[in-house]
Amino acid sequence: MTTLEFQPHQLTPEQVFRFLPHGNSNPSSRQRLLATIDSVQTEFKTRRIMARLGLFRCKVTDSQLMFPEEHYKIDCDTYYLMGASLVAMLVTTVQPELDSFCTDMYKQGRYIEALVVDTVGTAQLNAVICRIRNRLSHHLKSLKVGYTLSPGANKLPIETQNIIFDALRPAETIGAKLTPSLQMTPLKSISALIPFGVGLNCLASTANSCEICEYRHKCYASACS
Repeated sequence: MTTLEFQPHQLTPEQVFRFLPHGNSNPSSRQRLLATIDSVQTEFKTRRIMARLGLFRCKVTDSQLMFPEEHYKIDCDTYYLMGASLVAMLVTTVQPELDSFCTDMYKQGRYIEALVVDTVGTAQLNAVICRIRNRLSHHLKSLKVGYTLSPGANKLPIETQNIIFDALRPAETIGAKLTPSLQMTPLKSISALIPFGVGLNCLASTANSCEICEYRHKCYASACS
């Protein structure tokens, strides 16, 4: 297991915009939102994003993911995991300054700006997960890579959070904690699982899992590729 620190890349307003709940915004509204994104990124810059990463040998049956070997067992539909011999598990988090900055903006009545700052954090975490995924794919280039899967979606039960946090211990290394309701703090945190294997059945055609997400028809960010 390893702990990683990233200096976030500056994102274009368009990269952030697709994560916003903008609906069918008209051109003028779109331009105002893009201008707000640009302004907010100038006002608040994420200092760092931390990640805790583990790569484990695994076994997969029709109804269980076991790793390393059989120490941890996740009962789930393993459609997207079948054929995996390794599984990468990770927790990423934007350091808590973003939470407090959003809270201050809400207190000031700057609701749109607060929403945009929160969305910038989401976009930056997504970009970091893609960077980690690309590093792993390069290092494990003899293996096929599957989708990036998240607990509570992609056929993984939300209880998978407990196992990821027990295996990686992110509270002790990057400050990411799990609440009794299985939510993460800081609020802008993401956990994920990426399968690798020579005989992996379900290969990812994109770096994200939008095309297999059951919420893709309701999600404003589902056009990502």
